[in-house]
Amino acid sequence: MSSSGLFDARQIAIIPPVNVKQAEFEILRSARKHGGRVTATEVAVETALPIAMAQEMLEALSRRGACQMSIAEAGIVVFEFPELERPAEPPGESDPAERARRAAAQQHTTS
Repeated sequence: MSSSGLFDARQIAIIPPVNVKQAEFEILRSARKHGGRVTATEVAVETALPIAMAQEMLEALSRRGACQMSIAEAGIVVFEFPELERPAEPPGESDPAERARRAAAQQHTTS
């Protein structure tokens, strides 16, 4: 409720229902596309998941041992799926922080 005692709909985050199996499949597909390393922003750009839901699901996968969570140089949380890693890419292409910035910019321009 707001300070006036009235209900304020902006205070409630509305998250659409999610098919967890389908969402996990899409997350894994995104991780494979990016050589086994993704951020929640990248997953959100490439799937129908909101960023908060992508982050939550990636963290759940990390807790279950499917991936490892680490912090990139720029402070961005990166999720690494060792089974989906591929050989090294050209410089700059494998930097998850740079990919996250590009993904966020792309999402911003399509919104």
